[in-house]
Amino acid sequence: MEHSPDDPAPGGGDGNRRDEREPPQIVGEEKDGSLYPYDYLEEPSRPSSRASSAGGRVSPSILQDLASGDMDNVAWSELPVERVYDYFAQATSLESVLRAFGELKAKLGVEELRGLELFGALREKLCTQKTWKARDALQLLEKRANQQEYMGQKAAEGVKVLIVGGGPVGLRLAIDCLLLGCDVRVIEKRPSFSRNNVLHLWPFTIEDLRQLGAKKFCGKFCAGAIDHICIRSLQCILLKISLLLGLSFHAGVEFLQVLEPNADTGWRAKLNPSDHFLNQFEFDVLVGADGRRSTVPGFDRKELRGKLALAITANFVNYFTREEVAVDEISGVAFIFNQKFFKELKADTGIDLENIVYYKDDTHYFVMTAKKYSLLKKGVLVADLPDTRDLLHPSNINKEELYEYAVDAAGWSTELPQLDFALNHYDEPDVALFDFTSIFQAEYAARALKRRGRDLILCVVGDALLEPFWPTGTGLGRGFLSAQDTAWMIRGLGQGRNMSELLCEREVISQQLPQTTPEKLQNNIKTYTINPFTRYCNLQLRKLPVQSVKHLYDTDTIGTSPALQRGSFKMKSSAGSSSSNKENRAPTPSSLSSPSIPVPSLSPSRRPLAEGSVNLAYYSEPANKMSLPNPSVLLQWANTHIHGYGIRVNDLTTSWSDGLALCALIHGFHPELFPNSPSSHRLIQSSTTDEHSPLPRRVSEYLRSSGRRRWKLLIK
Repeated sequence: MEHSPDDPAPGGGDGNRRDEREPPQIVGEEKDGSLYPYDYLEEPSRPSSRASSAGGRVSPSILQDLASGDMDNVAWSELPVERVYDYFAQATSLESVLRAFGELKAKLGVEELRGLELFGALREKLCTQKTWKARDALQLLEKRANQQEYMGQKAAEGVKVLIVGGGPVGLRLAIDCLLLGCDVRVIEKRPSFSRNNVLHLWPFTIEDLRQLGAKKFCGKFCAGAIDHICIRSLQCILLKISLLLGLSFHAGVEFLQVLEPNADTGWRAKLNPSDHFLNQFEFDVLVGADGRRSTVPGFDRKELRGKLALAITANFVNYFTREEVAVDEISGVAFIFNQKFFKELKADTGIDLENIVYYKDDTHYFVMTAKKYSLLKKGVLVADLPDTRDLLHPSNINKEELYEYAVDAAGWSTELPQLDFALNHYDEPDVALFDFTSIFQAEYAARALKRRGRDLILCVVGDALLEPFWPTGTGLGRGFLSAQDTAWMIRGLGQGRNMSELLCEREVISQQLPQTTPEKLQNNIKTYTINPFTRYCNLQLRKLPVQSVKHLYDTDTIGTSPALQRGSFKMKSSAGSSSSNKENRAPTPSSLSSPSIPVPSLSPSRRPLAEGSVNLAYYSEPANKMSLPNPSVLLQWANTHIHGYGIRVNDLTTSWSDGLALCALIHGFHPELFPNSPSSHRLIQSSTTDEHSPLPRRVSEYLRSSGRRRWKLLIK
């Protein structure tokens, strides 16, 4: 049962543990016999009489239709344009947003338009009618479109972009691509926006969303000191903005793989369902914005591991009563800063936490780090198992005890009057227990392919590029930055810049991201654009040598670097050479030099694009175990990375003595270090054998040494 905080986990059992209580009295006013809360809500089950756009009010009938989700019974043909736009602006679900926007286009007679043509038609038709709410929103978008970086929507005109993932970061990237003049399509595997979890907003993200018109679709957006928002609410806001700009959005469509060009077509994607028309869509840029388990292939990842950390997320229904409004949020409390709070919690409930966060939004959202022994003592974990995957397997979790644990922690911390679980997209209690001991980061932000003279850029953004450490609230801030950085790269593609130059620049910028915090960004957040110099401080876009990104640009031209899939690595040895890997060695091609000297022959035979692998970059064990991982873990890691080279290692000593395995590892990570020169090949081989160099012995001694808490394997 391993989930990220932004991924509702399947659960079971009855999450409404306080059904015996009477429903709370909602604070509001009577209108047409119905009670509506004063605050604008996006909770579908409780419509509000306060409009989210420009502070105006919307007819209760519109809100009732949106709350019920029954859009088929609306007499669309009888409604004036301004009422149809109100339905669109107030919609709070993916289905209602798309339906209302479709009806709005039909009302205006622009069903066949998309992209900039649609944006222009909407400005022309809506701004001349009595739709002042639409006019205000479109004027804000027009102001953003006039930024010089977009060059009047000509900067990347004609560039076709496919974005995999309709989350906040994917939609934010789509907005910039539309403003650049791209032909953009977004596909989202989920059929609905269902994530209740709450995201922390950095100051620049709040300003960015305000400039895009977020308050025109959500009047309560970041009102006062609020600096957070529900994920599905943010998705709805960004989707509405992107639809007005002409986005083509497709829900319930799953990305499967990349299809290489042939004589008649360019780069395409294989999608599910197989009969979807986007299977024929040809694109120049493919972006993975689908989270930490991104399905866009070709990106190796580093796994950053630390001390065991188990977190619980829980969402409870917000009834918006006076008592709930009076409860203060907990923006983030750690044990070391408020030991009294956590000691009293443990004494009263037996719950031992390291930290806790509580945000009040569409739901009451809690996220906390629990100590393992506390979960075992309370019966949440059935058995103490050494492997984290086994520890958090559904069979080892007592769901009823997990629900009780979350309710007790939330109730004691806030004294909320009623705690009923909100439901996730499985219609089950929205509570999850997950492990964030490991955090993943892509080895690179972008790659490029060239087949039959057609270039393709592959990028990852958001959690697919850099998974956030949730207590720091960095996910959305760094996600938006990565989206804008990618838009800048796409702009360069549209301007005809050299591909290697684009890859170099993208890598330099992406190296800034892990260290970026609000304090390390430029002070004037109102002037941020997709130009990285307006956002980052002391950005040095030094011109890297082409060799440094040669492995990121894979072409089918003779003499170029290996493909994204690791190339084959083969060896021809003399009769007298000894090797513990000899029986596992692949068939050898003709030697590049004298047969008396073992020579590695690099044959970068191009293979289909493959999913990236995970590289363990950092390891930290608990303080009472100051040692390296089990040797079997290292052997498994090594064999994973040299798979396909015809080599297998069986131990950490003799299997490395001839240098073949080490050469395979180096070639797998940095093929550019192996120039196609016989003399270079002889030098590489001789420098990695015990006869000429003690390197393998030192490596094996290091890996077998004890007393080290952390280890890194760096290949440069």
